[in-house]
Amino acid sequence: MFLAAPTSTGVRVRTLPVATVLLALALVACAVWALPGREALRVARHGAEAALADSLASAPGGSRLAMLERDALRAQVGALAAADVVEATAYSRGAPAALAVTALCLHGDVAHLVANLIGLVLAGVFVEIVIGPVWTLLLAIAGGALALHVDAALGPPGLLVGFSSAVAVLFGAYTVIYRRRRIRFTYVYLEHLRVVHGHFHVPAPAIAAIWLAQQWIGMTLVAHGESAGIAYASHLAGFGLGLVAAVLLQHRRLPDPAPAV
Repeated sequence: MFLAAPTSTGVRVRTLPVATVLLALALVACAVWALPGREALRVARHGAEAALADSLASAPGGSRLAMLERDALRAQVGALAAADVVEATAYSRGAPAALAVTALCLHGDVAHLVANLIGLVLAGVFVEIVIGPVWTLLLAIAGGALALHVDAALGPPGLLVGFSSAVAVLFGAYTVIYRRRRIRFTYVYLEHLRVVHGHFHVPAPAIAAIWLAQQWIGMTLVAHGESAGIAYASHLAGFGLGLVAAVLLQHRRLPDPAPAV
């Protein structure tokens, strides 16, 4: 087993990254509000869907009473779906534009939330120390919402939810701002029951290239009918938006960070 994670950009964080902290707290608060009740709803919805499937399988036509029972089960499934706050606030093709913002705040499960929080911290902190909290908030929220809109317009139909498109925006900006730096990774693995660890460095653009390739492959598989449950198109759109925004900002007002270490 080999594990590696980025541990240093060679940049010191001298001030509190206010925007990144506020965004992280907002995501956690939304999860605390929304996720606990979803499990009970999921169980109830699964039971209603199973009962409806059994009814259809046992008697496809059936009596008028059976048809009424199926209509009641369909109504119950619909009501339970509408009660799911995550699905109700998810963004989809043709939805009101405001939902593209609220959809950023909620996540399907705890693992989804944790992954986006890690991405937010890894990219957001270091972007914010260069462009400041106001631009960081604007990039994350406006850019993330716009990326969801692009995905809904161009990608396969479905519900879009989560902060990953905003993380992709920040990652795009990060790649531009720290393009001259090498990121230090710390690795660890087992060799004859002995823990071995060390470090290696990767240029920031190379990390972005690997990530972009993964997203492109994922989007291609989805386009060919593979179901992944991941909004690859919003990730690619977000990265592009963040990259362009950082180029424009850096051209006009941003200092160039220290060269690679």
